[in-house]
Formats: sequence, structure tokens, C-alpha cells
Amino acid sequence: MLRSDKLKAPPDQRPGAVYQITCTCGALYIGETGNSVSHRFTEHLRSLTRYRNAEARHMGLDVRTRGRPQTLEPTSAMQKALDSSAVAEHAVACQKTATDLSISVLHRELHYKRREIIEALYIRHNRTINKDAGHTVSEAWVTLTAAHMCLHANPTEKHHLTAVSIADGLSPDDYTREPTGHPPFP
Repeated sequence: MLRSDKLKAPPDQRPGAVYQITCTCGALYIGETGNSVSHRFTEHLRSLTRYRNAEARHMGLDVRTRGRPQTLEPTSAMQKALDSSAVAEHAVACQKTATDLSISVLHRELHYKRREIIEALYIRHNRTINKDAGHTVSEAWVTLTAAHMCLHANPTEKHHLTAVSIADGLSPDDYTREPTGHPPFP
């Protein structure tokens, strides 16, 4: 017997995706998560908030937060926040706030190793602010995917902070998209 009353999770609450975070300045971060994309985006924003709160404490401002009082020195807390997220590091350097960042899904994949490889290929084919290149991928795959132009993220598309653009896999448009104007290897 099949159930028809089961509720489907909203697209941004489904686990397992390769995603991109775009800044209003055009900077692009590509990552992967086994959690929901909205949960991972919140983690990046939390690092930015931790940095801003530590910065305010460093300047002598009174910052009230819930929970236990901060035990780290403000400069150590600021560095720890920057080390935990390339997105937070960019937002601080670019003087941006959380509202200047948006997220979208590039590819859905539940299998961890496949997700890591897909993320690495997207990183290799796009100019990003990522701190590392991700999983090591054979040059044969890099050449093959470069020839098909199927892994270029489009940072000029408009995304909203609360809305998540969903693409389950690659669409035919991904194979015909014009080059983004930058070399495939950052």
C-alpha cells in the first residue's frame, strides 16, 4: 500500500548537495554538504557573526549574546572565525554583510565521494575564493569536463538570500552555456 499523505521536504531542506555562495561583488565559493544547503549556509553566516561580535568586543563595545560568556580573547576569536570559513574571510575582507551573500544548488548528490569529486571539478572550472581545490581528481576527468563546459557555475544569475535555486543534476542549458570569460583552471 502506497502512502500519499507523506510530506515532501522543501528543496532547500533536502540533504546532499554541491552549492555555490555568491557575493554581490561577484566572488564565488563552491562547497559540498551532506546536510541541507540552508543549514550549511547558516554555518557560514555563523562564522561571520562570530567574527563581527569578536571585533566589537575588541573595540571595547558591549556585545550581549545568548549562552555562556566568551572565553577566547577577541583577536583569537576573530582568527578562529576566519579560519573556519572562506566565505566569512571574504565577507570581512570585502566589507560585506550576510545580506550581500546568496546561495544556490549546483548539483544534488547523496553519495559522499561522488559529491566530493563533483565539488572538486566545479572548483577547478571556476574562479573561486575557496581555500583549497577539494578532492584530487584525475586530469582525464578535468579535460573531459572542460571540453563539455558542463561544470561552469554562473555567478551572474540572481539569487535571493531566502530562496534557493534548485537544479537536480545538469540541464540541457548547462551543455550550451557560453564560456564565462575566465580560464578553466584558477
